[in-house]
Amino acid sequence: MPTLYNTNSLEEFVAPKTDKQIYFDYSSAQTVHTNEKAINDSIRNILLTRIGSVPGKPSFGSSIHTYLFDLMSGSTVGDLVKIAVLDAILTWEPRVQILDVTVKQIPEYNRLMLDVTYDYVLMGKTMESTVSILLAD
Repeated sequence: MPTLYNTNSLEEFVAPKTDKQIYFDYSSAQTVHTNEKAINDSIRNILLTRIGSVPGKPSFGSSIHTYLFDLMSGSTVGDLVKIAVLDAILTWEPRVQILDVTVKQIPEYNRLMLDVTYDYVLMGKTMESTVSILLAD
């Protein structure tokens, strides 16, 4: 049986009043995360998002999906994907410097494997990392 509440008295649903202000000052918060996982997630989000699919950010994302169904003709698709990866990451991820982009084609499954190697700075020290992304239809 459902619980019935007294609708004449809303005091039980309202938080008690207090003299203390409860708020968070967002202007002083550190909003840029620089750890490796945050950067890897950001790069994945950028590369796996199709341009035009995010409301309010029509240019966010990458164009690598357009090459997934192209005929796998050796270095042509690999070079085009590398250019698209570099363009997207340089546009949307200012925390990194790209060192290398490797594209491995898997034509029998119509897939691409991307390895993006990059540098980032953490506490004044330059760190290197690689993120791998599988592109499938």
